[in-house]
Order: sequence, then structure tokens, then C-alpha cells
Amino acid sequence: LYLRDFQRLRDVYGPSRAEREARIGGILYDEHDVEARIAQLAHQLIQAWDGKAARERGQRPLLVGVGSGSDRFLASLGANLRDLGVAVNLDRVALTSIGAGSEPSRVRVSRPPAASLTGRSVTLVQEVLSTGLSATFLSGWLRRHGASSVETCALLDREAARVVDVPVVCRGFAVPDVVLAGFGLARRNQFRDLPYIAKIETD
Repeated sequence: LYLRDFQRLRDVYGPSRAEREARIGGILYDEHDVEARIAQLAHQLIQAWDGKAARERGQRPLLVGVGSGSDRFLASLGANLRDLGVAVNLDRVALTSIGAGSEPSRVRVSRPPAASLTGRSVTLVQEVLSTGLSATFLSGWLRRHGASSVETCALLDREAARVVDVPVVCRGFAVPDVVLAGFGLARRNQFRDLPYIAKIETD
């Protein structure tokens, strides 16, 4: 059974009982853990940016959140950087898959960043970095639209799920390849507003 066939069956018959009855399992990182780690990531980014050509030309660092799930992480990271005296630009990019029937899905940028990318060093901000395919696609897209360099900062890194190598400038927590939610990360539109990051279990 191919993934596209499974998705088509699920669209017809609806989600399984297990999918409907998701619940919070163990908390992996509580609110204090998350906020403290983001503060550390802000320091790491400043060290990574030190001496870069973009800073020398007086341009503010550009942080681009990937999808709506990154909003909370992006806002917290930006606030920590500003508290440390570093002015940054925050923006967001969104991806969508297109394709129908037996045709393979293709990815396109459905919401491009509003900021000018020309000559900018861009840091992609992702809530979860898994296969690396989205980050790789976006890196190429951003470079084609003028970015001088692209790197990734991830709050959660599922390195075991990696398919392609991604230049990661900093990462918050190494996590197992399981379903997670909280701190902006949703599971079927649930649990996004949790202040912590938890494992999601199903019956």
C-alpha cells in the first residue's frame, strides 16, 4: 500500500479511532526547560553571526520561521536576541504540497517572506527538524531569490529521521522519532498551545 493510497482511504473513511483519541503522554521538556534552552540558542546564534559579512554591512540578521508551528519559537527567540541587544528581522515562510491522484506531490512556497532577501544571511527557524527535505528545499529557494547564505536553527531535532544533510547552526533538543506536540507544535490541530513539549500517545 503506497502512502498516497493510504491517504486516499483515510480521506474517504476518516481517521482511525487511535488517531481520534490522541492524548498527552510524558512531558519531555517543561516550560522552564524550553525557555531556558531558547535563551541559550540566542547566545549561540550571536556567536555564529559574529564577523559575518552581513553584519559588517549593517544588515540586521533575518530569521525566517517555517510554517505557523514555528511562530512561538520564532517570537521567543527574537525576544531573547533583542534582550541581548541584537536587533533582528523576523519573517515567515509557508510550504504546501500539490499533486493529485497517482501523481507525486510537489512542494511549493505558498507564503514567501515579506523581507528583501538580496544579499542577506538567512537563518531558518524550525520547531522540528526531521528529514531535512523542507529545509533543503527552502535553502535552495531562498538562495535563488537572493539570500547569500542559509542555515537552520531547530528547537527539536529528530536526527534519526534525517534523509539529507542540513547545515544546522544550533539545535535545542535531540528528540526521538515519535509524535510530539506543544509550544506551537500541533497534532491534528490539537495541543498547539501547551507551554511544554510532550509525547503524544494514542489508544
